Amino acid sequence: LRSQVGSPEEPSRRQPEGERSEGLAAEMSGGHGDAGMASGKMAKLKELLQKSENRICADCSAPDPNWASANIGVFICVKCSGVHRSVGTHISKV
Repeated sequence: LRSQVGSPEEPSRRQPEGERSEGLAAEMSGGHGDAGMASGKMAKLKELLQKSENRICADCSAPDPNWASANIGVFICVKCSGVHRSVGTHISKV
């Protein structure tokens, strides 16, 4: 199993295509709530991105995925993120 990125309760905002993990970092710190809380989330995100199993797309094994499915808890590439978005948020929140 892959390390979980978020929970189904966390809101998901769509990031423009082509952004690397900075898009995920912006999502985690997004100006909502306490700065210390955002800092803790950033640290967790960086920790998850360093794991070897998160350095490839969970669906197609493309290197350096820059999107995530929060409710499934996996990192995915931009191509697979389109597929995840098309199936609906009841299946995968990207």
